[in-house]
Amino acid sequence: MMKRRRLITLAGITAGSVAAGFYRNEITAKIARSRSGDETPHSLAPSIADDICLLTPEQEAGPYALQSPVRSDIREDRTGLNYDLDIQVVDVSSCKAIPGAKVEIWHCDTEGNYSGYPTGSSKKPFDTLTSLITSKDGHVEPSNNETYLRGLQEADANGTVSFTTIFPSWYELRMPHIHLRVALDDATLLTTQLYFDEDFYQNLYRTNPDYQRSGTCPYDKGNDVALIAYPDLRGLIVSPEAATNGHAYSSVKLGVIRA
Repeated sequence: MMKRRRLITLAGITAGSVAAGFYRNEITAKIARSRSGDETPHSLAPSIADDICLLTPEQEAGPYALQSPVRSDIREDRTGLNYDLDIQVVDVSSCKAIPGAKVEIWHCDTEGNYSGYPTGSSKKPFDTLTSLITSKDGHVEPSNNETYLRGLQEADANGTVSFTTIFPSWYELRMPHIHLRVALDDATLLTTQLYFDEDFYQNLYRTNPDYQRSGTCPYDKGNDVALIAYPDLRGLIVSPEAATNGHAYSSVKLGVIRA
């Protein structure tokens, strides 16, 4: 039902824009003007050190999900603000860690590109919407074998994994985010997306040369197209710590229902 509603929403945006005779860049402008005043509910992701367990909200995997290689450092040749991300998986009913959980993350680079897909495609909102609407089960087939900014780790005895990556940029219709999937014994326990404190990423995009080609982000929690499509879902917000030694850092505790 949620997927059907999302496709209907995206189709409506595209059809309305085409019928009105808008140019491609005006689709972006239309959505950018539709800020909801942050009416969509959101919650700050608990850190590993927090004495609290919350059920992590589900979100879609997105069109660019692929099988990720097993590794902790997923940067490859991508440059940007180095970002260390620790993730703990716990059973929300008991708050006990889940050792052996497989945690996978993937995200775009400083110009909005995903590995496996053509460079620059994420900056074309009309093409992005079209590919989502016409894709099979919401997934777009890859066009190459690149794997940058994709990785998978198996949780240790504390239910924890660690990734070293770069902070993602934004792309058309989306605020910066990291896709995340948790599995155990071949069963998917969670698919979601991590979002970020707006002051942090806008300041980064203004001041860090690696991000200045894309500029500041015109999207936020009020007009991100995925959050518009799922207004009943809560966005999970991460507030990275200030960069030290060239790295920013976050820790996130994920509460899941163990099958």
